[in-house]
Amino acid sequence: MRLIKPTILVLALTVLVTSIGSLLLGWQLKSLTSSLCMLLLGLILLQAQNSGPDERSLPPSGVRLLGAVGVILSGLVLARGLYRSDLVVLLAMPALGLLGYVLVRSLRDRQAREVTAHTTSAQ
Repeated sequence: MRLIKPTILVLALTVLVTSIGSLLLGWQLKSLTSSLCMLLLGLILLQAQNSGPDERSLPPSGVRLLGAVGVILSGLVLARGLYRSDLVVLLAMPALGLLGYVLVRSLRDRQAREVTAHTTSAQ
């Protein structure tokens, strides 16, 4: 978990460089930038999910919402890239897996909190 913050920094810088290169230099890296953005979103959500309650920057409902949006967008990017035979878009697969993991873990945590709340209120 200690590597998440440096990885987020490296990915953010890579997205920034590819975006600037695309705008100013005409680089054709849109599918790479989209895949890296989804991976970056997944890592940021994982970091927010693993932070303690006192240092949490995003509420659990925000993590679920952004995770669901990220899964949908990553799936669409992957489907469009496979349809166009763009192999660079295969980088969206790890992002899709990571965002799916964050979403499932968030839903499990929510169910565990609801079960705990029901058992304590029943007593």
